[in-house]
Amino acid sequence: MLQRSVEEHYVDTVYQGTVKTLDPLNIIGGNAAQGSTIYDQPKLLELTFDKPLKSIEHLALYINRDNNDVLITTKYSIDNNRLLFEPLEPLHRKSHYMLRVDQAESTSGNMLIEAYRSEFIVSGGPTVTSHNTGTVAFDTTKNIIINFDQPIDSKDLASKVTISGKGMPSYSLAVRGGSLTVSPRQSLPLCAQITVQLTSTIKNEYGIDGDSSWSHSFKTMCHKSIIIGKSVQGRSIVAQWFGSGSKMTLFVAGIHGNEKSSVYTMESWLNELEAHADKIPSGHSIVIITKANPDGFSSNSRYNAHGVDLNRNFPTANWSPDVAVPGYPIKYGAGGTSALSEPESAAIASFIERYNPTMVLTYHAQANLISPNYAGNSVPAASLYASRTSYRLTNSQETDEALGYTTTGDLEFWARDRGTANIIVELRTLTGNEFSKNRDALWAMINL
Repeated sequence: MLQRSVEEHYVDTVYQGTVKTLDPLNIIGGNAAQGSTIYDQPKLLELTFDKPLKSIEHLALYINRDNNDVLITTKYSIDNNRLLFEPLEPLHRKSHYMLRVDQAESTSGNMLIEAYRSEFIVSGGPTVTSHNTGTVAFDTTKNIIINFDQPIDSKDLASKVTISGKGMPSYSLAVRGGSLTVSPRQSLPLCAQITVQLTSTIKNEYGIDGDSSWSHSFKTMCHKSIIIGKSVQGRSIVAQWFGSGSKMTLFVAGIHGNEKSSVYTMESWLNELEAHADKIPSGHSIVIITKANPDGFSSNSRYNAHGVDLNRNFPTANWSPDVAVPGYPIKYGAGGTSALSEPESAAIASFIERYNPTMVLTYHAQANLISPNYAGNSVPAASLYASRTSYRLTNSQETDEALGYTTTGDLEFWARDRGTANIIVELRTLTGNEFSKNRDALWAMINL
């Protein structure tokens, strides 16, 4: 019953009877549906409905030109649940279109709830949307991957893609959908400027081209990664190596796994050297061990997985299995069962003995000081380091007083025993990144 009322007062009954409601008519697809992109050269545009069509009311197609919608003449036909319409002029590439259907009715009487409007795009040729190379520090063992906004044709790519750079090896090309993979047949050269150039003639799978012209240069990583050993739990201890000169400066961080500020600071130093590798003096090698205790770093523990303080496990004259550590005047067994009993400390000692660095800098937290080990030029170098930072310069006795205990079996004094200059850098915080405070001092060290 349908009743009429005025100001909530009944007037009369307009209709009384049985009414059957219908589901609405819906548009469920087609190359001209809302948000579609047309990559081919279609002669017909299409909207697909969820029910067979009987008729439509007023179809209009517009192209956007200079921010104005210009009407395009079309003719249409109905094929079951498809509305097919043919523009009477070619579709323009790289253009926006708007389609409007005021009303449509199915063979069962279903209708649109409201006028349908869609906006769709006719694409140009393939365009580069992303790549995996960045600008610096590209992994020399990786493939180069270039992504397009649409699937591309793999034919004749060799004449359309050029990869150049000093020492660039030969390579193969492969296409999967809209992704182009460049696979070098051997590792890319270190610290090399590589340029990728694409012509404008790369086609999509429908033969459309004209938009693929692209050029990009990037630099491969300037360091090589060398695994110098494994931790108790099998994690790699990695030395990141810049340069090939005989004068080596070694930076060691994370020997105490909970002193994460040392790791974060050295990781930033690694990135700095990658970005400015051209500033590394000739004849120098710079090596960074960011995580000397990877198991401890993973578990946020000072100790390795055997419960040993690695910086009490080096073969100094005063090595002891029972050691002083923060919170313990004596911690039994924390020095290890013997000097270099632990795979982590043994790996670091072996590396130092093999390559004999000119200077070793070890990073800890959080006593906020600089201390030399009095071998080689460690005293003037420590003074220079302190002058470029806000850390306090101390001697050995002052360092022990600041720490609150005397160390045994530590890397720094093992280095002194063998005549290797060492500087202890005790950062201010346990988990912060203090690279910005150390940047000038770090560059000063490698220019000694």
